[in-house]
Amino acid sequence: MMTFQGFLLYCMVPPVLLLLWIQRKHLSAAYLAINLCVGLVSIAYTSQWDRWLIENGIWWFDTSRSSGIAFGVFPLEEALFYVLIIALGGLWTHLVFTRFAPPLGAAPRRPSLRFAAMGAVLAFWALDVVAVTSLTDAVPRITFAAQCLLITLPALALQLAICGDFLWHRRRQVGLSILVPGLYLSLVAGTFTFGTELWVVKPEFSFGKLFGKIPAEMPFFYMLASALIALPSSVLLQYDASYFAGTWLDRFGLGKLRAV
Repeated sequence: MMTFQGFLLYCMVPPVLLLLWIQRKHLSAAYLAINLCVGLVSIAYTSQWDRWLIENGIWWFDTSRSSGIAFGVFPLEEALFYVLIIALGGLWTHLVFTRFAPPLGAAPRRPSLRFAAMGAVLAFWALDVVAVTSLTDAVPRITFAAQCLLITLPALALQLAICGDFLWHRRRQVGLSILVPGLYLSLVAGTFTFGTELWVVKPEFSFGKLFGKIPAEMPFFYMLASALIALPSSVLLQYDASYFAGTWLDRFGLGKLRAV
């Protein structure tokens, strides 16, 4: 039976190490440090949400298959999983933009696109807040999906507000950076975690399982999580001085973080 440590060791660490080796000549210390910081921020951002889900019986972990080290009800392995997700997404995005991204030229600044994208995401988030506060008691099956959107959409809206037009200009590479990690996480989670009941979402709070394995909400959650990793990584790797000229981001010297 797969343990939480075994899942991390056999399913998460190998692809991260492989990507590190493949990209070893192109990686900069600054890029790695930024991704590590993103991983730590993600733990701080999601830990209370994760704890709330566990304490309210919406999802939980088989504690007999973990180390037993936890921050309250938040397992150490879950924190490590977040860091490894960030590493996987950041390194895969690095590979995409250093191996498969042709010169795209300067990204045009299109504020209307940024604000429209941000507005659409925030409007959807507002509807989700209504669902969380007013509908989940009457329709408990929407609970887990609504909670997944509640935590991810604000961060997505912020990123789109800052450089949604920049990302749209590189949408094919950004899409590939999101799709592959999202599918991989869905596959391994469906097979080795949810599929073995190492992780469990209470059936009453879910739309059901795909292929009898993974909760239907999780692939979409993993895609959103991959997007939240790929979008800032894309900016770091495809720094466009003309796009950022005169903005507050230009003061951080993002060009120094680009891949070689």
